[in-house]
Amino acid sequence: MPNIIKFVTIFSVLVVSLSIGIANAHAKRHHRDVIEFGQPEYVVLESQCEKTGLNLPRTLLVKPGAMVDVSIRSNLLFRRGSENPYLYESDYSYNQVNGKLLLDTHWVCEVKQNGLHPTLWIVPSIVTTSGSGAFYYLGVYRKEDKHFSVIQELFLGDRIQIESLSLTGDVINLTFKQHGLSQALSDEPNELISRKFSIVGTQLFEQRD
Repeated sequence: MPNIIKFVTIFSVLVVSLSIGIANAHAKRHHRDVIEFGQPEYVVLESQCEKTGLNLPRTLLVKPGAMVDVSIRSNLLFRRGSENPYLYESDYSYNQVNGKLLLDTHWVCEVKQNGLHPTLWIVPSIVTTSGSGAFYYLGVYRKEDKHFSVIQELFLGDRIQIESLSLTGDVINLTFKQHGLSQALSDEPNELISRKFSIVGTQLFEQRD
């Protein structure tokens, strides 16, 4: 199952046709109004990572790429959630395992670098199965032409709850709650975890105390 989950996660976020940009304050107010009444083509939302405007389309087209473990010819279409517009989801079926793939744009971080290294995007992703698991990853992406390619993925945990994701210089700070040893996975997680990652080139390296 971990291999299937890893494959599906890499596939799901490997190449995403997502246009992200800074929008003006008028556009933000306008889209916040219309989103209550339907699904406009684009909505402008604020990232909790850096408080900037994200111009997000109604759908995201996901195409297979060079890093997948198995050759997949079909594309996946992610749809922006009606109740939570930050959360994009798509269904998948792989080796008789059914589930959902989700991209959480609530926590998008844009990492602008010098000319030697490309601009990176840090985005959490979630893989659910036909069971009760919800497996969280922290992904590093690079834009190539009109698509995004995954560079790295770090497993975070099952059914965690992200509390914060922030960028300070070249350091990513992440806090989330996970289930304690005495907790059932059906309970709300209550153990607070803090992790810190240095950005070196196109990779994240965890800092240890």
